[in-house]
Amino acid sequence: MVDGFEEALAEVRRAAGDGAVAIGGGADVIRQALRAGEVDELGVTTAPVVLGAGKRLFEGFDRDVDLKILSVHHSPYAVHTRYAVVR
Repeated sequence: MVDGFEEALAEVRRAAGDGAVAIGGGADVIRQALRAGEVDELGVTTAPVVLGAGKRLFEGFDRDVDLKILSVHHSPYAVHTRYAVVR
């Protein structure tokens, strides 16, 4: 059990050693990672389903986060977009 994003990230980095770290989660986790400057690439999958509720991924930021589209792939079921976080 960890207490917050920073502690979880430190634990996973210890476990990964020299390996890459991928952060997965819902909007809250992704926003925390973006705010902390810990995201180099962001993958977003959008499915053509209206759920009627949920959290907005890019809501609540006090500064701009610039993204560059790296790739877009689609099927009848979803659109997968990869972005680079511009620093």
